[in-house]
Amino acid sequence: MGQFHTLKSYEAAKETFKCVIGVAREHYKICEHHSESYNENKMLTTETVYICDSDQPDKLLIITAGMHGVEGFVGSEMINRVITKHYKTINASKTALLVVNFINPWGMKYFRRVNQENIDLNRNFLQDHNVVNPYLNQVDPLINASWHGKWRGLSLIKYYFTLFKCIIDNGILNTNQAIFSGQYECPHQIYFGGLKPTLEHQNVLNMITQFSKDSVKQVIHFDLHTGYGPRSELSLINSSYDALNPFLWKRNLKLDRVEIRDVKGDMIDYLYLLGKQSNKDVFHTCVEFGTLGHSIYHKFESLRVTILENSIWHQKIKPQKIKEKILKKFIGIYCPNEENWWLKAESDFDHLMVNTISYFNL
Repeated sequence: MGQFHTLKSYEAAKETFKCVIGVAREHYKICEHHSESYNENKMLTTETVYICDSDQPDKLLIITAGMHGVEGFVGSEMINRVITKHYKTINASKTALLVVNFINPWGMKYFRRVNQENIDLNRNFLQDHNVVNPYLNQVDPLINASWHGKWRGLSLIKYYFTLFKCIIDNGILNTNQAIFSGQYECPHQIYFGGLKPTLEHQNVLNMITQFSKDSVKQVIHFDLHTGYGPRSELSLINSSYDALNPFLWKRNLKLDRVEIRDVKGDMIDYLYLLGKQSNKDVFHTCVEFGTLGHSIYHKFESLRVTILENSIWHQKIKPQKIKEKILKKFIGIYCPNEENWWLKAESDFDHLMVNTISYFNL
């Protein structure tokens, strides 16, 4: 199977997105475009576009992507499909479209999930950042990559030995929570949520707040991600604050996989909490495009590669050939390069959009 994904860089993806915006300007009464940078490289920007044919829309469809940097290649392609294909079937006088693309431009530029400060932005949406991860110290031998060495086979044995020791000592639920739910104590380790709201965090909230106009009575929001779930399958990951049971969303949107996952600092949960005092009917959810697989082995393998990728950026792994292999594997987990995967992802996303437009009468 030949290579399919042609956007090899953040710059190429952004240029394509700007071309899409240019076309949208010719078709809609309102097309507002905003760019926001966060560091010394002013070329690394989050791109926001608001499209509508009315000054007072009743509904707002929000698509956000690139929270986890490297995942933004898939997210940006899906956003382009929404603007060029699906929004054409929506009543633009009634429903506005808000897109926040490349939320983490630095991470996308350098094929990382975190931002320049090693912060996982989807662990950063907290009202109080003084959160203690009670089992973090117990999993430190695992996440600091002390098991990694020159020989891959020996490193694998040490990794799984360390992993299973953590599970035996602390239990699988506590180990899972310690690793994946987010931590706020070790800035150089994986899933670090930061000690305060990031600029990226503030920008995406500002954009959503700014364009959730008083006339809007209903908000539908999809935050696009890759990596989690069965390979080549689309999943919705709903907030525990959502009023409807996942089974009902399976029926409403004609989906096979809808679930709830508990992650500290998640943007979707945060938006529900912010909207409690609003009179708007809201549905915020995360869309996951599965890449590696959903088995226990695939989860452990994804964790191993994530730990090693983080170790490379903190100078714990030196040999160039080893680094190249790890980074290639890491990028493949979040941005597959196979034609069949992309075709299925596009088909699944089209299915989601068509059913969303129908169910919410957009």
